[in-house]
Amino acid sequence: MNAKVLLRIAAVLLGVHLAGHTAGHLGWDKSNTPEMAIVIDGMKHVKEPFMGALRSKADYFMGYSLIMFFVLAMSIALLWIAGNKVNDNKGVVAPLVYPVGIAYI
Repeated sequence: MNAKVLLRIAAVLLGVHLAGHTAGHLGWDKSNTPEMAIVIDGMKHVKEPFMGALRSKADYFMGYSLIMFFVLAMSIALLWIAGNKVNDNKGVVAPLVYPVGIAYI
């Protein structure tokens, strides 16, 4: 298998991860049990001051989830573009892709 195919496979697998992450992001606050509903309610309604604003744990949770959405999307784009360039510029692509691979492992 050549490098282009491996990079495409990695991008597609990250796309599957992104789809699952998006589904989880959209439904994280829906509860199946009364105990979980209590936890979610606490996350949403208990607010603490932070840097001049009142924020809940749910705010932080949503913010982190949105950051991960963009990190995954950026990684998919990077791997796809690297797959386009790997045959012509292997010396440039490899040092860019190795840290991404190590970080995901």
